[in-house]
Amino acid sequence: MANNDVYNLIFNLINDSYDDKGHLKEINHEFLQNDFVVLPSFLKQGAFNILDKEISKLKGISKERKFVMPGYKTPRFLSTLGGTAILENSRLLNILYSHHDLVSLLSEIVGEQLYLCKHENEFMVFNYLNAKKSTHGWHLDDPTYAIIICFESPESEEDGRVELIKKWTDYCGVNGRLPEDDVVDLVEQARRENLVTTLPVLRSNDAYVLRTDRTLHRVTEIRTEGATRAILNLAYENTKNPHYGQTATLLYG
Repeated sequence: MANNDVYNLIFNLINDSYDDKGHLKEINHEFLQNDFVVLPSFLKQGAFNILDKEISKLKGISKERKFVMPGYKTPRFLSTLGGTAILENSRLLNILYSHHDLVSLLSEIVGEQLYLCKHENEFMVFNYLNAKKSTHGWHLDDPTYAIIICFESPESEEDGRVELIKKWTDYCGVNGRLPEDDVVDLVEQARRENLVTTLPVLRSNDAYVLRTDRTLHRVTEIRTEGATRAILNLAYENTKNPHYGQTATLLYG
């Protein structure tokens, strides 16, 4: 690894547009209203290019998953790599996860102090959808927040779109359901009520911040031959003493 790569990553990480306090205030307001916000052209190009090389290495060692997640009863057809394996293969991604500028910016966006995720795999995960019918079905995450950085993203509106349902936990309470039960029929009800939000088409180097513990979310199927989606998900907590279930272990262990 070249010393210049480390230097550029540490000192030239986030696009200058996110230094503007007025802009950050708007982003914070949007996030607090919606529990998500999209961050276009998130990283400086030099830092993105360095990290993109690291992500390319992960593709070759990621593990194919094909199963239906218990509880949610939704599919996981994709290739993944959890935090432990990522750290074994990339010093730079370790630097990224705990980078002061990144964590500080994310804290300003969500409006509260953040803590590092303690789950050995879920704190940082790589997800790769690289075949027709690949999908990451509906789910919540155990950590409170995540920032997802896109390294490859389909250009078509038919492939690999992020869908979400805000305040899913509240919606389940109103309907007498548990948030992690079989969600399929309740999702269809929410869709009929126009409660499903689709994020705009994301490009390489776009990112989005999501309140992942109460916003049900998924990535729709890849339908076009050759289309791919490669993302790095960095998870953070709003408490020092989080609780973790088994879904991340099943997907990334």
